[in-house]
Amino acid sequence: MAVSPPSSLPDLLQHLSEVTNSPNTNLDAKLFDKVEAQLTGQSQRYLLPSTRPVESMLTDMYSVTEQNIPPLIPTLLPQLTSTIPLIKQDPKPVTTLIIALLRSVPFTSCLTFTSPTSLVEALNSSSPPVNILALSLLEKAAVNPSDTAIVAGMKEVVSELVTLWLCTSDTEVSQKAARVLENLLKVDHGTSDSGDIDVDMEDADKSGERNGRGQGLMWRRIFGDRDIYSLFFSICSPKATGRGERQLSKSERSLSQARLLSLLEKLAAMDFGTLTHSHHPDLEASYGLQSDREGFLDFAIVHMVNAKEDVLMHMALIDTLVELLKAVPPSDATSSSSIASLSLSPSSSSPLDFLISRGIHDRTSNYYLEPTLEGLGPSDAAFLSGRAAAYLAAYASRYPSHLLTAVRARTNTSVLDAILSRISQGLAGRSARQDPPSHDLHLLASLPRATLLPRIRPNAPSTPQDLWRSSPVCLIPLKRTSSEYLNTLATLFHGPSQATGEVTINPSPSTEPPRRPPTLVSEAAAARVLYTLYLAKEPHFYRALVSYAGTVALRETAVAALNLLSAIITANWEPLPSPGQGNSADSTALLTEYQLISMLPPSAPRPPPPSSLQAILREPVIGIVGPYLLAPAQVYSNLVGGRGDTESAAYKVAIAKYGATKRLFDVLKRNPSTQGSQLTYLLSEVVAKGPWPSASRPGARVSVMGL
Repeated sequence: MAVSPPSSLPDLLQHLSEVTNSPNTNLDAKLFDKVEAQLTGQSQRYLLPSTRPVESMLTDMYSVTEQNIPPLIPTLLPQLTSTIPLIKQDPKPVTTLIIALLRSVPFTSCLTFTSPTSLVEALNSSSPPVNILALSLLEKAAVNPSDTAIVAGMKEVVSELVTLWLCTSDTEVSQKAARVLENLLKVDHGTSDSGDIDVDMEDADKSGERNGRGQGLMWRRIFGDRDIYSLFFSICSPKATGRGERQLSKSERSLSQARLLSLLEKLAAMDFGTLTHSHHPDLEASYGLQSDREGFLDFAIVHMVNAKEDVLMHMALIDTLVELLKAVPPSDATSSSSIASLSLSPSSSSPLDFLISRGIHDRTSNYYLEPTLEGLGPSDAAFLSGRAAAYLAAYASRYPSHLLTAVRARTNTSVLDAILSRISQGLAGRSARQDPPSHDLHLLASLPRATLLPRIRPNAPSTPQDLWRSSPVCLIPLKRTSSEYLNTLATLFHGPSQATGEVTINPSPSTEPPRRPPTLVSEAAAARVLYTLYLAKEPHFYRALVSYAGTVALRETAVAALNLLSAIITANWEPLPSPGQGNSADSTALLTEYQLISMLPPSAPRPPPPSSLQAILREPVIGIVGPYLLAPAQVYSNLVGGRGDTESAAYKVAIAKYGATKRLFDVLKRNPSTQGSQLTYLLSEVVAKGPWPSASRPGARVSVMGL
């Protein structure tokens, strides 16, 4: 298929000749854009509707591109590249066109147009567009292991790539360099624990093509090459003297440290062992590492950041610790990641063991639990406390059984008791005018629900009715509440996900129903208890919920109230165990049904059945929730004559209300009963009409003057 060159190509070649002869000539950016559009635009006609098979259209599209661009490369590319060193202005129009010209050219073919020396010069350039051009070429090597192995053999290129990533002042360049380096290491992840990189390069192409996986040559170049490995220390260490002849300022070094931390969490998920090993003991020892037990991760987590002098970097470090906890699953996790992420495993993991052994886990926990133990001032404690709460939330949700047995260092109290006490203090000390304690609520929602239940001493003769007040959930206000409080209740009351709860253990061809992990059953039972006790404390719970949902002017609170209602409708609950049914005296022991009833005030309704649908259908709940869900959605009467924020708020609330209505309708359809048959019919009509009322319906609009 013959394809003519871009019509604007002669004009561009003439323009490049003028720029070459007179470097002060301004680049015609529009002309470069026109040629780029013509290079790729000829294939756009194949994207129009057609009756031709998709495979045929795509084949022709790539055929056009392949026929249109390669013949131009020998003519156009040399002129473009020779122009870059001459011009004294932003070369972005030139580099952008080069990137477009080489877009479909594989990395190995690009090596015929450039050289490692040229790549080094481009990476070392002070011009961000030139850096982006070099990175775009290296990005092509992350397509397959054999191309990545070729890059690994270019020591100077890899050295400049690492240096550019850590030291450039341009954010776009740094982010792209980080992506390129991450992708190269991801593609090349393989056997990176032995062998000499320069020797292994001889068979890199063949082995990469043969087995389709990386040989670890890029990993060995980064961690095994002393010169490149030393870059991390010489640039990021507080003892660093600078980057070559250039000295890094404190702010520049902090930026380099933050970039290293951001990639560290991704590398940990690929190969945690490589990060913890010592690679060049004498080099590491010169920066304060103990050669007999500390590795690269110790440098980045323990030695690199001066926590007392740089609070912002300390915050970034804690963010990295959170990601490290998530990087590697617990050691006894099953092959299913969805199951492993939700099972309450008693085991630890390599990252958690590392953080505990280095004292980082206890120190970070204390930033939230008791900042004075770590010598933090009030201002530093205010900055670090929220980050530390996020760390504890990740720890509690990923390693709940480890949390249950953990004891605080230098004390005899359990970590769980300290967390519950700290959360209670944060909730009790809040007035109605203060913002909700977001970090406390996030941590509370991350704890195992069973740990939030009142604890009853074994063989206790009676159950005090005020024992419920020992749970921090009791302190979540319903009057003058906010979206954060309501969303926390939604998480606690819903219980574990139904999808993750239906796990078959040792499946067999029998017709027995699938068994569920005991910890998930415990969580589902605890969610029902929390719901029951909270309603006993707040007898007007559903009236308040409907009131908040109907206050469209407070959009976030209204949507959160409807989310809470949806969470209850679809909740995953289980019955409490009978007396003596495996109920222990530890912090996760569940109440019995008798103990739960004995804690309720005489005026409180009895606990609902272990069915959220039955909890909704019982009186007086259905008498409050039913009419609200059956009523049309509210729409603002606009006071200022527009259809801006107020209309948007009403629409978002209407969507949330429709979601709650449809969830109740779906649950009723799956559980048909005489009690809900009429409600099912009425809800079906509401669902069929959609979330937004007709503009012609009388009374559909309500004024906000009375709000």
